[in-house]
Amino acid sequence: MMRGAEQARELSPAQDLCQELHLTPVAALGEQTWHCQDGKGTALILKTGPPAALASGRFLEKLAHLYAAFQYPRLVAWQPGRFLLYPYIGGQKLAQEDFEAPEQQTAVMELAGQLIALFQSLRLAPMFQTLKTRHLEKALAEENAPQTSGSLSLGLDTRPSRRSEIAQSYHWAVELVRNRSAQLIAAGVPQTLFAAFQEKLEQTTSIHLTPSGTNLAHTAFTPEHLIQCPEGHFGIVGWQVAPRPYNYMRLKYLAWGLVHSPAPDILPRYQAYLAQVPKVSPPWATAMTLALALIETWCETAPIVNYREEKLAALVAFMEEGLGG
Repeated sequence: MMRGAEQARELSPAQDLCQELHLTPVAALGEQTWHCQDGKGTALILKTGPPAALASGRFLEKLAHLYAAFQYPRLVAWQPGRFLLYPYIGGQKLAQEDFEAPEQQTAVMELAGQLIALFQSLRLAPMFQTLKTRHLEKALAEENAPQTSGSLSLGLDTRPSRRSEIAQSYHWAVELVRNRSAQLIAAGVPQTLFAAFQEKLEQTTSIHLTPSGTNLAHTAFTPEHLIQCPEGHFGIVGWQVAPRPYNYMRLKYLAWGLVHSPAPDILPRYQAYLAQVPKVSPPWATAMTLALALIETWCETAPIVNYREEKLAALVAFMEEGLGG
């Protein structure tokens, strides 16, 4: 628990907003995240700034109308771009546990699959919301009325949105590599390899053609945002949703684990982990997406101390594997 001047300094950005919302700040959990209490002593999380973006709030509102087999922020209040407020989710972050344990890896891979299925259902959320309103009878009558084949989709034609998701996923990958080239080459990635990887990536669309029918992903799907709740299930926080290549969430988790691993023998261990991830054709596609997640995670991480050379060698190896034959 913080004390004195340090506590006042860290909590000061939240003071005015907490006063407006009748909350008491307890502790700063990040630059824009605070643990607070309301007048009844209920523990709440207050997020400000970018985490409170319009897209995040709308996504969490939609999620409330779908079945999720995990804990997630259930909004108490929010103002786009200003704040999100939701009940505190108790438990231990996986980043503070053995995130590389085989049983943990298996559970997280299954959780990623559940999320993919949930993202597939997102477009049904407005329909479920309608069925919960006082216009239930009218909605049911319209649903049961005779319909032409052109109206059976209930306005859920996904083809334009699918094209948009694929294009956004491709753009993200290309821009990531372009923007991080100097940083990675300075870190020790051979310039010729990086140029070859970039050229191959720009010619590749297969990693963005997902069998699930959606490219949406939790782009911060890492042990820092996965919580092992006391009841035995997971909690997921830090929601950032955007189109990404196939299997991105599983591979983002592995990339974070590789970069933060406290143990040696990096490459053989993570080659074994990668072998457990569902594959997509062509055979080098999964390694290419892992390389993208590694590039992103490497550049997001503070100076890497433990086994840095091993981790760099693993990054280079997965980039080479991503080039294919």
